[in-house]
Amino acid sequence: MFAGQIRQTTDFARNTPGRLAGVTLPAFAATDDTTLVAARDRAEKSMAFATSITAISWTAGGTQRTMKGRAHRLHFCLPNFYFHTTTADNIVRQRGIEIGKRDFLGTC
Repeated sequence: MFAGQIRQTTDFARNTPGRLAGVTLPAFAATDDTTLVAARDRAEKSMAFATSITAISWTAGGTQRTMKGRAHRLHFCLPNFYFHTTTADNIVRQRGIEIGKRDFLGTC
């Protein structure tokens, strides 16, 4: 379950802006990573791709909309990213692994 949340988080962060921008998506395995090193690598490559998107266009309610990549990430992608990250954190806690807020926040 945890590995699946990591895969969903990185796939969402990478694929959503790529699809909306109409660019070719990078190929990633559709399987869950089996090591933390592989999961970190997947996350770093996904975010590098997502931050390379500069403008996104889509139709909503019959209206063509365009949003800069940064705004799309902040107001759409990141809320979904944090939902799945929080869910992964909750799964780990539920399984009895003692982690806290500092583990969730990282080194910032």
